[in-house]
Amino acid sequence: MAHSPENADDLSSSGDYERGWEALGALLARGRSFSGREKNVALLNLRAPAGQAHFADVSAPLGLDQIDDSRCVIPADWDGDGDLDLWYANRTGPRLKFFRNGLPPPPRWIAFTGIGQRASRDAIGLRIELHLKSTAGERRTLWRSLRAGDSFLSQTPKILHFAYREDEVIDHITFRWPAPGKKQSLSPLPPNIHYTVTETDGDSPSVKPAAVEPFPRLRPAVVAAAEALGAAAAAAPPAAPAPSDSGRSGTVRARILERPVLPSLEYYTFDGKPRELSDFVRSEAAEAVLVVVQAAWCAPCQKEMSELVARAADLQKARISVLSLAVDAARPDAARDDVAAAQAFIERLRWPFAAGLAPEATLKGLAAINARTLYPERDLPLPSAWLLDRNGRVAVIYQGALRPDDVLADFDGMNSVPPSPAWAFPFPGRMAGPLFRPTAAGLAQAWLQSGEPELARHELENALATLAAQPIDAPGVRSSLVECHALLGETELVADRPAAAAAALRAALSVLPDGHAARRALAVRLWKAGDVMLATSELDRLAATAATSGQVTLSVELARSWRELQEPRRSLDVLAAAAKVGPTADDPRLLFERSLARQAAGDFAGAIADAESLIAQQITEARFNLAWMLATCRDPAHRAPQRALDLLTAVSADQSTSAAVLDTWAAALAANTRFSEAAAAGRRALAAARAAGDSPTAASILRHLEKWEIGQLWLE
Repeated sequence: MAHSPENADDLSSSGDYERGWEALGALLARGRSFSGREKNVALLNLRAPAGQAHFADVSAPLGLDQIDDSRCVIPADWDGDGDLDLWYANRTGPRLKFFRNGLPPPPRWIAFTGIGQRASRDAIGLRIELHLKSTAGERRTLWRSLRAGDSFLSQTPKILHFAYREDEVIDHITFRWPAPGKKQSLSPLPPNIHYTVTETDGDSPSVKPAAVEPFPRLRPAVVAAAEALGAAAAAAPPAAPAPSDSGRSGTVRARILERPVLPSLEYYTFDGKPRELSDFVRSEAAEAVLVVVQAAWCAPCQKEMSELVARAADLQKARISVLSLAVDAARPDAARDDVAAAQAFIERLRWPFAAGLAPEATLKGLAAINARTLYPERDLPLPSAWLLDRNGRVAVIYQGALRPDDVLADFDGMNSVPPSPAWAFPFPGRMAGPLFRPTAAGLAQAWLQSGEPELARHELENALATLAAQPIDAPGVRSSLVECHALLGETELVADRPAAAAAALRAALSVLPDGHAARRALAVRLWKAGDVMLATSELDRLAATAATSGQVTLSVELARSWRELQEPRRSLDVLAAAAKVGPTADDPRLLFERSLARQAAGDFAGAIADAESLIAQQITEARFNLAWMLATCRDPAHRAPQRALDLLTAVSADQSTSAAVLDTWAAALAANTRFSEAAAAGRRALAAARAAGDSPTAASILRHLEKWEIGQLWLE
């Protein structure tokens, strides 16, 4: 279901939409995919009579039930044997898969490549009809159309391919060319040949056998394929990837065009003295700095470090400084022996560059750079490295063992001004502008999510200092100021500095245009930061605007804000004012929020009446909310266990994966004293919330579950 706001100017309507994207982004950042690593499905059309759809799932017998995130499938006779092979494109690796059709070729087939004359030369829109007759006198027509696009974000070859039975012959062939729509015909042609047909001014196109080039040979390193499509058993496993020339086929080497600034990170010398990574970069005054993270016990690290030592003269000649950071003592409880082992490893190598120890916070910071740049989030592999340009910006990221030759090749052209897209991309062609540019707020959000509020604050303060020197009316400056101040307020709240948070949020409000719906979110944060007076003033002003303008979405958001701030009476006041404005009084969104506010205010009779009214309007969410209320209401006069269970009969608890639905099922079961079943459903709800990364919901479910497991009700 789409939840895009109907009015782009009304940001108050986009809360659920934005939260949905944030939740999806969090899943993707942890390596999930839109399709959740589901198996691909191949359906066979059984051609049921009377036009009824009838398909059989033949995925497994054909070896096509691959666990992938596939986005397109292209049929093509790749090897020229008359049957169609398949190419798959995936969102995740392997990005491309080839499935060779190992079945015997069809007894008769024919293929055409069209060339237009009066219409497009590619003959897009051409329709070819193959008129067949069997030895028994039966007739049928096969047809194909040439399209400009086929499957998702893909294009099939411009070859129209037909296969037909051995007892059939071609009676004639019809060609319907695109505009001006000329129709031409051909007499029967010999089968099992690929033809080129060219539009003419006569009644028939010119035809000749196509000049077919031999299909490219595919190396095992590139083919992740089933060897025999259609084998009775599952497809044979793909051949093992051939090692690359470097023997490092698993290494990620990413050149970056939009380069992030190296944040403020610490490292330690072997005698325990703290150093700033950025200070090291500035002090070297080098053309580039290579920061390597390694461990003495890591075999790939040992090989990489030895190769860097062997090529030290070449690196120094190019004015590339190197800093090795050992992770051996990254843990807070690291023993002195760990530090000694790291130092002994460096001395044994006769390391000619700088070296030190990386604390845990620095490793988190470096991992956040990778997550922001490469996506998704991953723990740092060993070894890892970052090549910084002369301005201290991250230009290349290496995950896995690197080669000194690669570093020298990446350095060549790295410091060009402006940065060349050709340097960053390993293939030719016209480059489009980036869709997403890293921003200070985005980088700060990454630091905040990784548990580093101090680094987030440092990033935001630097950005605000830069923005302060620019005219506020310049494009993008005002919005960037609001974003950075607001996120700084959130950062200070996380760091438990409410006064600083309130100051940052007030600064955001001071540059925000009047009437902007984002003021509501800022006001809620101000309340949480302790600035109740200003927060109340802002929320009341927005409430007056909503009441006079009839903006239902803003009224609902304001009411929800007061309810979340544990002020349900104020929430009800906002909703009452909104209900007085014209036709909005019967809006189900207002009624739903009023039910929740009444429940929070202890008016259970009113809350139940509102929920019942919504259920009569087929509002599914109200069914779950009422079931929860009837199962957990602290007032026994309004508790109705069987009614709560009846409300949920339309939903299968066995098949649901929603944490909220399962939690409601568990509450209804517990209200009916079915505590063992309630505990089982509660455990499933807890697992679903944790799998979704929803920590607040998981914590709430855990409190409920503790009651159900000892045979007690959870009451609100």
